[in-house]
Amino acid sequence: MNHSTPNLKDTLAETWLFRMLDEQQLDQIVSQTCSMPVGQNVCVIGQGDAPEGTFWIVSGQVKIVLHTKKGGEKTLEILGHSTCFGLGEMLLEKPHLTFAKTTTDSVLLHIN
Repeated sequence: MNHSTPNLKDTLAETWLFRMLDEQQLDQIVSQTCSMPVGQNVCVIGQGDAPEGTFWIVSGQVKIVLHTKKGGEKTLEILGHSTCFGLGEMLLEKPHLTFAKTTTDSVLLHIN
């Protein structure tokens, strides 16, 4: 499942989310992680999707957007390098209330 991403373990070890893990725990996370090069304007998570892990932004930008009842969109946040999204839904095992869409070419890590 792990695409050939140089220094994937080092990248994860430097994140605030995983830096407290020991080597064995980090190896477990790495085995469940894949690198995703994603183009601009690609929906990574759909509103209502079941959680299937969390995402870490290595490079690029992702905007978190809510579809309104009137059919519009409300941007809640624009995330950049070294941030994660999807963690709350994954931990709570709840469908995503928002969708996540890249605003630039991006590299994401998807952690199952």
